[in-house]
Amino acid sequence: MQLKVVRIGFLAAVLVLLAAALADQGGALWQHVRQLSVSAGLLALAVMLVGELLGMMLWRELLADLGSRLSFADTYRIMFIGQLAKYLPGSIWALVAQAELAADYDVPRSRSGMSVVVARGVLTCSSALVAAATLPFAASGSLARYWWVLPVIPIGMVLLSPPVLNRMLRLLLRLMHQPTQEVRGVSWPGLARTLAWAAANWVFWGLSTYVVMRQLAGGGPSTVLLSIGAFALSWCVGSVAVFVPVGAGVRDLALVAVLATQTTWTVALTVALLVRALNVVCDALAAAAAAAMIGRSRLRRFRERAAQPGGVQPGGVQPGGVQPGGVQPGGVQPGGFQPGGGRSGQEQGPGPATATGPQDLAADDDSRAAPPNIQAERA
Repeated sequence: MQLKVVRIGFLAAVLVLLAAALADQGGALWQHVRQLSVSAGLLALAVMLVGELLGMMLWRELLADLGSRLSFADTYRIMFIGQLAKYLPGSIWALVAQAELAADYDVPRSRSGMSVVVARGVLTCSSALVAAATLPFAASGSLARYWWVLPVIPIGMVLLSPPVLNRMLRLLLRLMHQPTQEVRGVSWPGLARTLAWAAANWVFWGLSTYVVMRQLAGGGPSTVLLSIGAFALSWCVGSVAVFVPVGAGVRDLALVAVLATQTTWTVALTVALLVRALNVVCDALAAAAAAAMIGRSRLRRFRERAAQPGGVQPGGVQPGGVQPGGVQPGGVQPGGFQPGGGRSGQEQGPGPATATGPQDLAADDDSRAAPPNIQAERA
């Protein structure tokens, strides 16, 4: 209950500060927003969508390394529908949503849940690494300003190493009372591929920020490094703030603080608000495409099941069943003799009819057709 109060209080404080900034600088902010052309906004959105896909490939690679490889289309459906739960307070909902969706594709819930946790850890550590590799060299004097980020590099490398990471995974599974045999651990090659996807992810997210920043404040190569490092650092800070949905407020304030080192606070705040708005639009577009893919996938699976051999053919005969209006296989012929009966002229007494096989029927026909002497020899 106390944690819930803290979350609500923090979110309310962020909203109050944002409202105060909008009220104080609303005219200037709107003027900067109008400077963003439609083409620049669409370009930033397209670059951001590429970043979303790269983040999806990171999770797909990690899940495959843990033991479950999904197709690109299945990963897309699970990722971009499940991530809508990140807008709920608390980080657990996105994990639960992705685990439940992945269970429909025969991925154990413990494995998919661990993959989401590890992916979050990889993104957090890699974002800190990218920030440490870019911000100190973004401009003259940046090293003195961001020297404290550099120790993150060795710490992140140790935490992401498979021996340490797998031990933490097994410990977390035991604490959650989940079976550890369903998660085989992260390998060195799998970790290398995952980090490559993560690095590309941060580059494209930073470039989307740079497109907006350049449109509003201009800038050269140093602004590119600043944008990449600023977004990576802001995401790292926001991911640690699990008590607010999607790091709301925390991530934006961190982005403003870093961008303001090369522009005014008003421009930095405008860039942060526009990046946040484009992020929401990007999530909505990706989720809409995933929902459309789920509809087509279900229709395709229904058609495949209908076309499978051995199924019930509409208007036809059930395989191995009774022929409509015909005779039961091996049963009694309606209105005829019981199979195997003699021709002595004596009527069969009441009682259960015995079904006779085809060989017995053939032998009986032979015995009736043969002359008496042949029958005697056979006897």
